Amino acid sequence: MPYRSPLSKFVFLLVCLFSLSCNKENPVQLIDKSLKNLELSTGVANNVITIHAQYWQVEFVKEASTGTLLLDKAGNPMQLTDNDQTEHDGDLINLKKTDDGQGLSLSLQENFSDNPRTFLIGLVENGNRDVISITQRRAKGYKIVDQQFTALEGTQKVYTSSEDCLPLTLSNTDPEEKYMKTDDIFKNVYYSSKFVSDDYGAFDWFSQDVPLISIPDLLVDEAAVWSGRVPFQQGETKEAYIGEGKSSESLLVQPHTNIDLEGTITYVERSLKFTWTIQNEESGHRFTVTGLLHQKVPVSPTTIIKRLY
Repeated sequence: MPYRSPLSKFVFLLVCLFSLSCNKENPVQLIDKSLKNLELSTGVANNVITIHAQYWQVEFVKEASTGTLLLDKAGNPMQLTDNDQTEHDGDLINLKKTDDGQGLSLSLQENFSDNPRTFLIGLVENGNRDVISITQRRAKGYKIVDQQFTALEGTQKVYTSSEDCLPLTLSNTDPEEKYMKTDDIFKNVYYSSKFVSDDYGAFDWFSQDVPLISIPDLLVDEAAVWSGRVPFQQGETKEAYIGEGKSSESLLVQPHTNIDLEGTITYVERSLKFTWTIQNEESGHRFTVTGLLHQKVPVSPTTIIKRLY
């Protein structure tokens, strides 16, 4: 064995300690530094982040403010270990490995909240760890760039009913005949529309102003009985059939005569499937919203004289 002086042994020890110190201060970087803290105002679809390792895994996915582990569709913490894909149970974030195993493909839904949210994605490979932090805020605006409606076969029906109609008595105490309005028979009759969707953010992408949506004309025997726009909002929206600027009905009543009246109304109902493409106006990212529109339209009233005295 070659002889080493005490000084050479000391220098050798310093070199080893320095090497260990450097390894601790400079751990293996699994991702580029520029990708460790991402700030977005958009959703993304299959955005690839290069991983500088061969056998890396996703150890966890967390909501940063609470530390809550996000769960996959099976109710387990989101991870990429032996599997090559993991999907959030609420579809907020989906991860998968690229075919060559060198990239993390990220899909992220838009954040429609006014509060930013941050996801933490923990990476591990052979004892080396890195974290991707993604902070996402709401975009400044969204718009519909494509709009399609499809009538659901067998859902349109026409029927006449006294539902929502009220009894009314007209009394003419004057010495002359006169026209008297019968509108109160129909004051509880409404146009109604109801949008339904289970898609993420279906009713959250627009601002405080509810958008008015043009929908296809309502046809009966190839004739349009209704056309217009309806507000796109969750749940049922009603608009009065009788009122200012709307339909009005009157009846000529003889002097010193009372008339008891009832009414019926003819309705048309239909259901439409809608498919819209929405665009993030900042990034250009697009996503699809689908659902159903149920519509009930009063088209013609009938006044019935029950008693004249």
